[in-house]
Amino acid sequence: MANAKNGSVGEAIEYSFSEAPSRARRILRPHDTIIGVVRPANRSFAYVNEDNLTGSTGFAVVRANNQNCRAFAYFSLTNDDCIQEFTRIADGAAYPAIKPEDVAKTYCVYSNNKILDAFESIAGNIMSGVARNQTQTKTLTKLRDTLLPKLIAGEITINKDI
Repeated sequence: MANAKNGSVGEAIEYSFSEAPSRARRILRPHDTIIGVVRPANRSFAYVNEDNLTGSTGFAVVRANNQNCRAFAYFSLTNDDCIQEFTRIADGAAYPAIKPEDVAKTYCVYSNNKILDAFESIAGNIMSGVARNQTQTKTLTKLRDTLLPKLIAGEITINKDI
């Protein structure tokens, strides 16, 4: 993964293992939450929606043990208060960073599994919809980038009667 910012995964660049940057060694799975450990104030976090992604070792990877905790873990660890706390405890002046253990030690309060199930049902469906929209946006962007130069060059035309 090339980047993650404020809840979105940016462009993913495809590499063979031998060509990948040395830090790209974290195998990610759908429903993982990734949180950048360097400069937490930059809000480098995302919910993973795709298969076959590898993330930098500069991310803490949170994988819920139970399916009913996926969305709850993401929203709990990426809310403004939590990110501010990560920023506060970051060590280093020029290169402030937290440790993955700092993310792992974060406490989240919840009521019971019935409420977690209900939250996951609603929030999980919304997050799945966001993932579908992101996939569709990437597809449409590629299509636009392929067709627009041909349209401008007059290589293709649009039927105005449609």
